[in-house]
Amino acid sequence: MSQSLRPGFSPAGTEALADINRSVVATGQVLPVVTLADGTRVQTGTVATLLRTVAAYDAAVAASAAPAMLEDLESRLAAAVPTLLHIGMFDLFSPAEWQAGSSAGRRWVGDVAAALLTEAAE
Repeated sequence: MSQSLRPGFSPAGTEALADINRSVVATGQVLPVVTLADGTRVQTGTVATLLRTVAAYDAAVAASAAPAMLEDLESRLAAAVPTLLHIGMFDLFSPAEWQAGSSAGRRWVGDVAAALLTEAAE
């Protein structure tokens, strides 16, 4: 697994991500931070939270939600991307695959991942 880790995308904001990820578990439950083989600490629950937030974003777009609601959901989605880049999620499903299709949330995540990868390549 350590070969799929992307050294340039060290997870930032693990504590903030923990607060976001806590929204998918029952009250009182805590998702642990784990240490990967490369020594990087990552927040568990990130993929589950991302999937639920994509669904919420899609529903908000369909309902023509207020810009403030979309911005909140976008900040939650963006917080997950560095961790997902680091663990290789976008090697498994490329940003272009996230950008394809009718899901506004998936497209948004793909756009953020593509931008970070482009920025890192420069």
